[in-house]
Amino acid sequence: MTIDITIGSHTSPPWYVAMAPLFSLGSTAILGVIAAYIGWRQWRTAHTKLRLDLYDRRLAVYEACRKMIADVAFKRAVTAEQYYEYFQSIGGTAFIFDGYVELYVRMIADCAAGMIRANDARPEYEFWRHQAIGWMSGRLLDVERVFRPYLVIERPLVDLYLMRRLRPPLPQPPPRWKDEM
Repeated sequence: MTIDITIGSHTSPPWYVAMAPLFSLGSTAILGVIAAYIGWRQWRTAHTKLRLDLYDRRLAVYEACRKMIADVAFKRAVTAEQYYEYFQSIGGTAFIFDGYVELYVRMIADCAAGMIRANDARPEYEFWRHQAIGWMSGRLLDVERVFRPYLVIERPLVDLYLMRRLRPPLPQPPPRWKDEM
């Protein structure tokens, strides 16, 4: 049994062995980029799903507002049942809209509540009733303008920023019910 030891002659490893650390580094970087892309796509999917889920709830509030405004503007009266349906439909508005739309929805609710009180045939309520009908009639075109930024499913971030910064002011509040009438 003999052992051969050579000192002084050095043989280099094959090229693929020498390049193994670079291949490892490159493949790790590529896998990192792929993982980041998959994570970004999952975030986009979750964001789009959230927008679609909010769309259904926001559309229900929009439809309730449109229906209440049309009932007051065209039928000239609001029943307690209609008001109850409206009030049930606008529940949770603070959670799916900002304060701008929430205030708009509450103004419509206040005006409708006053209309219910003014449904009496007493002549002293007639002036207030006509003012409330006029205010609600003016909201027929406003309702779409107020809700439009929230009912667009996909829009660029710049558009969202401009819609929130440049939105028109809310209309004057409806005439308040006076208890001394």
